[in-house]
Amino acid sequence: MIVTVRDLQEDSKENVIRLQTDAKSEFEKQVDETKQKIANLDEDAIDEFVRNKFKTLNNMFLERSNQLEKYVLSKKPKKPEKNPNETNEEYENKYKEYMAAYGLYREFITLSMSVINKLMNWLDELFNEIIQFFKNLWILIKAKAQDIATNVQNFVAKIAEKFNQLCNYLFG
Repeated sequence: MIVTVRDLQEDSKENVIRLQTDAKSEFEKQVDETKQKIANLDEDAIDEFVRNKFKTLNNMFLERSNQLEKYVLSKKPKKPEKNPNETNEEYENKYKEYMAAYGLYREFITLSMSVINKLMNWLDELFNEIIQFFKNLWILIKAKAQDIATNVQNFVAKIAEKFNQLCNYLFG
């Protein structure tokens, strides 16, 4: 069975759809778990929590990259060695088989390295989008906190005004 780039794209598309379906509930679960984990941590412990999370992410990327590399390199056919008991014709046949297998390996390298290049570009874009998302999230959180602070100040000012009105009414 010959696997085409189109087949690989379809498999990837199906995996992305599956991931999207699972992502929302998993994200909500992770948010709740993280809230619980950091609820009673001090500043240093939160910093350590963040560093450990990124260390885990980095290790996961490195481990998966190493797995891919080992897998790709494992497909390289072994070059035949001439056995003293075999004829030149037998060795040439083994060598022809090796060269045919090596041709397939070269095709595999061409396609798999193209996938790796696309993956690297995609990951770069993904990380840029994540960084922008984090920046926007921080701005949103600060704005929300500012809105809360402003609302509290406005509420306190209204209460103070009401007390002022009460004082004026009672004593004024």
